[in-house]
Amino acid sequence: MMGALPIQRGEAMWPFSQRKAGLNHMAFVGDGDDIDAVRDTEAAFGIAIGDAEAEAIRTVFDLFKCVWGRLPMSEKQGEFAELAVWHRLCRVLREINGFAGPIDLETTFFAEHAKTRTHHG
Repeated sequence: MMGALPIQRGEAMWPFSQRKAGLNHMAFVGDGDDIDAVRDTEAAFGIAIGDAEAEAIRTVFDLFKCVWGRLPMSEKQGEFAELAVWHRLCRVLREINGFAGPIDLETTFFAEHAKTRTHHG
């Protein structure tokens, strides 16, 4: 077949198979991205997160639980309300540093809290 890329033995033809397993974090480097994450989340959802609570947040899911707990019941209605809030939160976080990788419940902000990602996301 002309123009086809050579495929090594055992290599799948799916483009995501090219991802390497690595630490599951958003690549925040301590330059204030974490503060921006809390501040931008507060603004996007119209909530307030206390300093002590913000310092305890390690994963995107921790931040999601914080947001979800502060939303009025009117925003928690509907079959896909949690999913809509999750995607909105991920969009806010991606805007901070342009992170384009997968985000899941275990994604952390800093590498020192991250576990190795063993799946594609």
